[in-house]
Amino acid sequence: MDCPIDPEGTKVVIVPDKVGEKTAGGLIIVPSGTRQQEQNAVTQGTLVAIGPRAEICWNNGDGKEIAAKIGDRVIYARYGGTQFNWGKKTFQLLQDQDVVGKMLEEPPAVDLVLKQ
Repeated sequence: MDCPIDPEGTKVVIVPDKVGEKTAGGLIIVPSGTRQQEQNAVTQGTLVAIGPRAEICWNNGDGKEIAAKIGDRVIYARYGGTQFNWGKKTFQLLQDQDVVGKMLEEPPAVDLVLKQ
């Protein structure tokens, strides 16, 4: 995935997950205002760039640390960093300490019903 900026120092760039317009079953169209609120609160995404002094490591379960790499799915601080758009993509620029964990697997598909 292309990243429009090369982060400096301890910064990282993440592409936040998108909030869909429909539930997984395709039954309910989420109102645009609600979708925008949910998108602003997203805390999961894909790591697309890592600054030269960023320190993000994962414990592999054997007591050894593995450095984060581009393409890792991560969880990050809800209101951390700066969100910006480049073309049709949204990016989140964060400090390395705002990345709080690595997602080990994808969550199961679940329909969420949002009340208006």
